[in-house]
Amino acid sequence: MLSNGSSIKSNLIIYRDGNDFVLKSNSKIITGLEVYDASGRLLIQLKPNQKETRIDASAFVNGTYVLRIDQEGTLVTKKIIK
Repeated sequence: MLSNGSSIKSNLIIYRDGNDFVLKSNSKIITGLEVYDASGRLLIQLKPNQKETRIDASAFVNGTYVLRIDQEGTLVTKKIIK
């Protein structure tokens, strides 16, 4: 997992669990989540409204993906690799 180098601490943990990516926020609720492929195409758009959510990545081909995460108005961008 790679970061975008943002100086804002997001208190966000992302890890792999089988075919899923798990996102956990220690402080803020994840109010929005978008997953983009390497070409910038939007693959998934969710509104979990909770501190933990899962992304089913079983249909993803191996490669790099960008997560755009909204935590109560704070936007965080992370890269994940499958």
